[in-house]
Amino acid sequence: MFENASGKIKVWAKVVAWVGILSSIVSGIVIMAGGSMMSYYNNGNTMIWPGLLVIVVGSLASWIASLFIYTFGDISEQTAAMRHAIDKMQADLHSQQK
Repeated sequence: MFENASGKIKVWAKVVAWVGILSSIVSGIVIMAGGSMMSYYNNGNTMIWPGLLVIVVGSLASWIASLFIYTFGDISEQTAAMRHAIDKMQADLHSQQK
């Protein structure tokens, strides 16, 4: 369960990005479709710009959030590699002192 945690964090970052982008696109389309239903009462579709804004800003926010999560996984991976290298150096130093 706790093996390769950094790899799992990186995969989770990719999942968060794609789910967020897809949900932003679907939400934007739903907003625009709802606006087209209201256009019967108003003149023109007043919800096109808010729908496009949700698509663009939501996708961008999902991508940025996934970058932070992915960076955390990368930092975790690099820290584990450094710890492994330090442990190896300590073991080599300890074996040389005997």
